[in-house]
Amino acid sequence: MGMMGPDGVMTQRAKVEIAKFKADLKVTDAQLPQWNRFADALRGMAKVMEDSHRQLMTPAGGTLPGRLGRMEKALTHHLASVKAVEEALQPLYAWLSQEQKKVADAIRIGPMGMM
Repeated sequence: MGMMGPDGVMTQRAKVEIAKFKADLKVTDAQLPQWNRFADALRGMAKVMEDSHRQLMTPAGGTLPGRLGRMEKALTHHLASVKAVEEALQPLYAWLSQEQKKVADAIRIGPMGMM
C-alpha cells in the first residue's frame, strides 16, 4: 500500500513513534490535555509530510515555475506544521518533570518523524 492509502507509511510510523514517546515520557493523567495537543500536532506534521512527499513524487510534468511552485507550497505547509508542533510542545514541556524533560530532550523530530 505504501504511502498511497489513507494512512500511509509516514502516518503509521508516526502513530507508533508517538505511542512509544508517550510511554517513554510516562505521561501522567494531569499532563494528558497538553500531551494530546502535542500528539495531534505530530500526527498533523506526519500527514503534511506524507501529502507533500506524494505531491512532489508525482511525475514532474509542467513548467519549471510550476514545479518550483509545488515545492514552495510543500515547504510552506511543512513549516506551518513544524510551528504547530513547536506551539503545542511549549505547554506540555512546562508540565514535564525534570526526568521527563531529559527523555524529551533526547528525542529528535525531523523531516522523517521522530527518531
